[in-house]
Amino acid sequence: MRGSFFGLNLALRGLYAAQKGLDIVNHNLNNVNTPGFSRQQAVQSAAQPMATYDGRGMIGTGVEVLSVNRVRDEYLDYKYWSEAAASGHWAARKELLGDMEAVFNEPSDSGFTTVMNQFYNALQELSKDPASEAARALVWQTGLTLAKYFNSTAAHLEKLQQDLNYRIRAKVEEVNSLARSIQELNRQIYMAELTGDVANDLRDQRAVMVDRLSKIVNVEAVEVVVGKLPDGREDKHFVVSIGGKPLVDHFRVSRLTLTQRAEKLNEEDVNDLYE
Repeated sequence: MRGSFFGLNLALRGLYAAQKGLDIVNHNLNNVNTPGFSRQQAVQSAAQPMATYDGRGMIGTGVEVLSVNRVRDEYLDYKYWSEAAASGHWAARKELLGDMEAVFNEPSDSGFTTVMNQFYNALQELSKDPASEAARALVWQTGLTLAKYFNSTAAHLEKLQQDLNYRIRAKVEEVNSLARSIQELNRQIYMAELTGDVANDLRDQRAVMVDRLSKIVNVEAVEVVVGKLPDGREDKHFVVSIGGKPLVDHFRVSRLTLTQRAEKLNEEDVNDLYE
């Protein structure tokens, strides 16, 4: 049987639900420029109805907010991460080829083609008159220029190898830092959702970390069901893998390391990547 203040309680439920909706709208508007933020919406449902005192039907008791969900397609996240890896790969190749193009300085008046052609032309002139002192001097001069070009190019390539090693070390440190951030976010999300809530903002932050990681290495990020929680919900662990090996496995994180290659191709160390 409904009480004297039943109508007021009904209206109060509606006000609380409306207030919750306004809070969510306010939150969405304030974060419109936040990187990786997903719009959120309230999921509402009719509250548990109450039986009438005479057993003839039931009386509605208003509305209640069941949860606040992210408006986000996880499938699009997975597709983005897979394509971001390819984009990052080709962007790195483009940058490296641009550096090599600058080293060889082609096409130009002082590049490899010009220097080599000058040397061959001098040899051609010498073959016409081997006794000519001028022709011999020209061969000597163009040969010296060619040797200097080769030495300079070799030095620049070694310097480029050093720069690449520095870049790789920086990227490895960035990967390890992102992995630690994802691990910590996994912990925060898991603890926050044990009560049945959804850590929307934390999940957005984790997605941003995976976005950044996917631009550096080819990653796979999935939520794996490992069992059941005491309340019957699925116990999910977030796993980020590189090449099939887990980089972040829920609360555990692995580190990428650089190891000097046993066989050295030149004076500059060449590094191999290990997990």
